[in-house]
Amino acid sequence: MAGLRILLTNAKEKKIIRDNPARNAGKLYSQAPVRHSEIEPFTEKESLLFLNSTLEHEPEYYPPFLCALHSGLRSGELAGLQWPDIDWNSKFIQVSRQIMRGKVTTLKNKHSRRKVDCSDDLLSTLAALRKTRQEEALKKGVNVISDWVFANDKGSWIDLVNVKSQQFKRVLRKAGLRDIRFHDLRHSFASLLLAQGAPVTYVSSQLGHANPHITMKVYAHWVPNERQHEAVNRLPSLTQTSTGAGTSQEASK
Repeated sequence: MAGLRILLTNAKEKKIIRDNPARNAGKLYSQAPVRHSEIEPFTEKESLLFLNSTLEHEPEYYPPFLCALHSGLRSGELAGLQWPDIDWNSKFIQVSRQIMRGKVTTLKNKHSRRKVDCSDDLLSTLAALRKTRQEEALKKGVNVISDWVFANDKGSWIDLVNVKSQQFKRVLRKAGLRDIRFHDLRHSFASLLLAQGAPVTYVSSQLGHANPHITMKVYAHWVPNERQHEAVNRLPSLTQTSTGAGTSQEASK
């Protein structure tokens, strides 16, 4: 908005336009509420503690918790995941639906409908889960399993509302971790990728954001900037050896 305001101000000064329509737009934009202004992502160490605690105390929920941490899916998207959505060869998840207020809904936003890359660990965990489901079905004399990846005992989608308030909170307590929201696993996914140097554009597409500016606004703190100290060292200085002896001599005159 600042850049647009400058351009239109220049156009007004040159009498190309009569008034600057973006003159007050910046104020309106700055007053807009910011979602997730306070996020509590896990560090790498905390993520490992969380996963270990899940395996020890709630092993049944290790696959969905790992999926949330390794894919950044929203809870509704996680609950709406089906087996045909997983591309085992190309190693990605096709996100196309969600569970909202107990109903299956399609993702109408083109950015939300996306392909999310899967880690090898997540793929192997999901493959093991599918194998377990198939073995359980065969024991019951059934040849097919539920389409829902994270299915409940009745073969329908998992009720993450109860899981978030019970099993998820129990895992946090047992691990001695601070009380965070389940949605912060999504934030952890993004912040950990950015901390490892992943491009903001890539992380934005994985999250399903409309543009990278949204991603940067939320996660700017976790974008590495290892060269920022080098930048200040390039400022004019009398002690810079790269400029030669002439610089300090001229400056002393």
